[in-house]
Amino acid sequence: MTIGVGGVSPQQALAKLCKMTDGVAAISEDEFNQRIQRAQELMVQHGLDAIYVNAGTNLYYFSGTRWFSSERMVGAIIPAVGAIEYIAPAFELDTLQGYMAIKGQINTWHEDQSPYQLFANLLDKMSS
Repeated sequence: MTIGVGGVSPQQALAKLCKMTDGVAAISEDEFNQRIQRAQELMVQHGLDAIYVNAGTNLYYFSGTRWFSSERMVGAIIPAVGAIEYIAPAFELDTLQGYMAIKGQINTWHEDQSPYQLFANLLDKMSS
């Protein structure tokens, strides 16, 4: 018998392992909505009109949308009051819709357009 770390064999150590994910539930749509609501409460409290969450962990945390950041602007604006709105390249529209847990308006831009101008226009629209 081979003795490994902890004075037991590899087989004995493996036999003691249990599933760490038993009883763990996926994050619900309700939880994502609660996160958005809490962010909105804090924005109002601190005088912010909106926040932008870029693709990656921030976008997932608030919207449940799994999208990895790249050179193209993909993200969402969470206004202090109102519904979340997404920004994405036009060619990603259908794909993004398939990944969204929290649905919202998707505002798209084309390769010959500025996503930053779209972003500014959305902020103007949200503040009026």
